[in-house]
Amino acid sequence: MKRRFTILAIDDDPNILRLLDKALEGRNISLHHATDGTSGLEQARSLHPDLIISDVRLPDIDGFDICKAIRAEKSLETTKFIFVSALDAKEKAIQGLQLGGDDYLTKPFDLEQTRAKVEALLRIKALEDDLVRRNDELRAANEELMHTKTMLESARQAAENEKQRLNNTLKEISFLMEELEQSHKQQVELNQTLEKNSNDLVNLLATIVELRNPMNKQHAQEVSKMAVYISTILDLDSTLVKDIRNAALLHEIGKVGVPDEIIRKKPEEWTPQEKDIISQHPLVGETLVKGYSGLDKVATIIRHLNENMDGSGDPDHLAGDQIPIGSRIIRVCADFDDRTYDATDPAEFWAVYNDMLSHSETLYDEQILKALKEYVKTIAERRKARKTKKVIVTELEPGMILANDLFTDTGLKLMPEGTVLTESNIKTIMNYNKTDSLKGGITIQV
Repeated sequence: MKRRFTILAIDDDPNILRLLDKALEGRNISLHHATDGTSGLEQARSLHPDLIISDVRLPDIDGFDICKAIRAEKSLETTKFIFVSALDAKEKAIQGLQLGGDDYLTKPFDLEQTRAKVEALLRIKALEDDLVRRNDELRAANEELMHTKTMLESARQAAENEKQRLNNTLKEISFLMEELEQSHKQQVELNQTLEKNSNDLVNLLATIVELRNPMNKQHAQEVSKMAVYISTILDLDSTLVKDIRNAALLHEIGKVGVPDEIIRKKPEEWTPQEKDIISQHPLVGETLVKGYSGLDKVATIIRHLNENMDGSGDPDHLAGDQIPIGSRIIRVCADFDDRTYDATDPAEFWAVYNDMLSHSETLYDEQILKALKEYVKTIAERRKARKTKKVIVTELEPGMILANDLFTDTGLKLMPEGTVLTESNIKTIMNYNKTDSLKGGITIQV
């Protein structure tokens, strides 16, 4: 963490405050103490901390009332909040999360877990602050575009008034038509620019997610492609399909706050605590995305990615059609791609599909699985028909065709699948290989 964070700890037990000091010592953190709720609120209003850690039970006002007061303060609305409760009062901590808290700790403390939770929330806070700043910049740019659009509308109206003032001669009418056509063209270009800015933002965030987890390259793009395919089969509205596409590209954005030592492990290597942290990524993703204008529906889709058809999922235990259709589609696509990422034999695809089908109406939507079957047919046949081989960089020749997207070891995408190699791009590949090698070789079509 490059910036220095401010944390306020509120607890009437000095032993707890000392434990927090010990857990967070050596971090780039300024830690302040308060022994009751009243003084804690006063310090929060003056310090504007990045994170508040508060006991549920305090001698004057309890932690719930403190959280409510913090959430009601405009200047503190982005402050993260962790509840502290005894192990047998865990239900109260969960109640606190429903009131606006971000996480909870139970007594006695696990120092490693405390550090991990605090650092994860601070990373999220830093990212949120940066996203707010970027959003403000985009909003300012959007306002400038709208101002330009207003000016163009004024110009169009002026042209219309001029048309009325003139004697409707052929020359004057022709002139005005040209002006109106130019004005319309500029308005179309402005709308296209706004659309492009929105798409660029989503693609930028998707790239950040992919770079954060280079072990799962192209996962978001493949899930997005699959989700759009299924949405088209289901004949969904084009606006909803766009939201589903964007949600698929950003469905793992909540993992940006997960510590490196967890994100780089395989799922079977996670501890129960690490699984708990990972399982929260849809809620974190919702928080990160919903601050952007036009992405509120995308945020809702991301929130419900872990819901199950029988109501046993998280976070809201929705069932059946209560779960947004976008969440149901992406759940199927993400699980299928996770399990077939390296598959080449069509039998592997069908084995995964049939296993998922056995969980229809418990985990997955049966209608979406039926639509997935059509996609499995196409990808299984493509993989079956395609013959490939691995070569090293020095074996590349002009005319060869890339069988897969080409990435460096650090996750940088150099060229897309299907690129026909030329002397120029072979030279580019060799130059990158000097500083960011392609140790796994390059897969080409034969």
